[in-house]
This record gives sequence, structure tokens and C-alpha cells, in this order.
Amino acid sequence: MAEPTITEIGTVAGAVVAKISGGPISGDLVVALRTGAAPLVHNADFLADSDALITVYKLDAGGQVEYLAMVEGTTASLDGTAFAINLPEPGTAALLEEPGGPRLYMSTAVPPESSITKWEAPMDHGPAGEVATLLSEDYVECRSAPLTRLRLTFSQPLDAATVNNSSVAIQAHAAGDLSSTVSDISLTSGNTVMVVTLSAGLPDADRFTVTLSDSVKDSAGTDLVGDKSIAFSRLVGDADGSGTVDLNDVAAVRSNSGRSLGGGYARYDIDGSGRITPADMRAARALDGHTLP
Repeated sequence: MAEPTITEIGTVAGAVVAKISGGPISGDLVVALRTGAAPLVHNADFLADSDALITVYKLDAGGQVEYLAMVEGTTASLDGTAFAINLPEPGTAALLEEPGGPRLYMSTAVPPESSITKWEAPMDHGPAGEVATLLSEDYVECRSAPLTRLRLTFSQPLDAATVNNSSVAIQAHAAGDLSSTVSDISLTSGNTVMVVTLSAGLPDADRFTVTLSDSVKDSAGTDLVGDKSIAFSRLVGDADGSGTVDLNDVAAVRSNSGRSLGGGYARYDIDGSGRITPADMRAARALDGHTLP
């Protein structure tokens, strides 16, 4: 009995769409099967599915895509026949329609999409050791210690051969291009964490945009997806992140006095002593009127 032929028609966000013909089938099928973290998108005749859903199609007499079934998780029914699909990792699968019901003919793994999942600013806090604050868009770093390190976490391992000291660019609003201060970039944690070391701390009272180069690839040699830049500021003493140091910052430090430095509270340890104390309130008060450009 002849084996069927599978002709690729196109792709939908990484999921192969193929026409299956010949062999032990009772009709042509177009199949787009996908499980994984990223949702698919609508593309012409191919209806997208959402996270952890699998969609099966076939061709009608006119050669157009006809919707057959939406598969939730790994099981579904097609023409009243239940079947199961086991994809151990995100990928695509081809089904053959047979008298006894569809069967899995082949499956192909789709490498998971790689992206930056976290930006952090690690600083030393005396006896408390290194504590990193989570950077986000428009975050204001207010601790007084020099900001000489940035840490990026990735969803998948990177290709170390694509990483060098030119992999990160830093542009400041007032100070201009600071990319030359990147003195070292290293990978840790199985190449899923990038540590960027600067020869000089980012200047106070300035705004920054940090961008990861498009030349950085994951271990499969594919481009990273998603946002590869972040914009944040540095203003020592600005505990409430308003862009100006005033009595509200003193009050913000006071309301968090005595807290441990985890969970984002390290920002209130302005002097980096390892504890949130009245000394941090005094540090903020001394900078009253300090503002971002």
C-alpha cells in the first residue's frame, strides 16, 4: 500500500499546514496542530488557535480549507470519532483520515520561541548581599550604589557564539551613547541568564534605553521574539518613582521601614546598608528637589 504524500502549503506562526494525499485515506486533510506557550494568529484561510489548542482542517471539493474540529489539550473528535494526540513538546502533527478514525502519521517538533523574560538591576546591600530589583518600562532606580550591572533572563538558552560585548547598547537621554561602558557580557545558568557589566555606573538623574542586538540568537540559531529593549531611569532618592525627590519619598521609605529586602522592597534601602532604616529617610530628604530631565 502506497505511503501518503505530504505537501506543505504554508505555515501559521510556526505550525506546518500541509495537504495529505494518496495512501490509505478517504480524503485530503490540511492539518495545523500546535501546543505551546505562544498563541497562533489568523492567517488568510487558516484559522488560528489559542494556547494549548490544536486545530484540524481538510480541503473541500473546491480545494478550500474546511474547518473540521477544534482540539482542546490532546483529545478531540473528528466526524464523531474520538482520538488522542500526544505531542511531548510544541510541534506539528499530520493526521490520516481512515475508516476507523484519524491516526497520527507524523509529528515534527517546533522549537519553543525564545524571548527575554526578565530585566534586573543587581546591587550590593552590605550584609544582605546582592539584591536585584526587577526593571520594567519607566522604572526609576533610586538606590545610591553605582549601577554597574544589568541582568537579563531568557526563556531558552542562548548561542554563546552570538554574544559579545557589542550585544547590548545603552543610550542615555542626557549623557548620550553609553554603549562603550559595557566592559563584559557573560552567560550563566545554562546560557539562560546574561550578565552585563559596566566599567562605570549609569549616571544619576538620567533616562536610559537598553537594547539587545538582533544578532543574539538562541541555541537553535533562531531569532529572539518580543521586545528586546527596555526604558528606565535613575534618580537617587526617588523612592516612589515619581521623577522628583520630595517629602513623598521620605514617607515611602518610612512606610517600608524594617521590611526585608525581597519582593521589590530593596529600592527603599537607598543607602545600601542591607536594612531599611531612618538613614534611608535622611538620604531621600537630603536630595529634596532632585529631578529627572
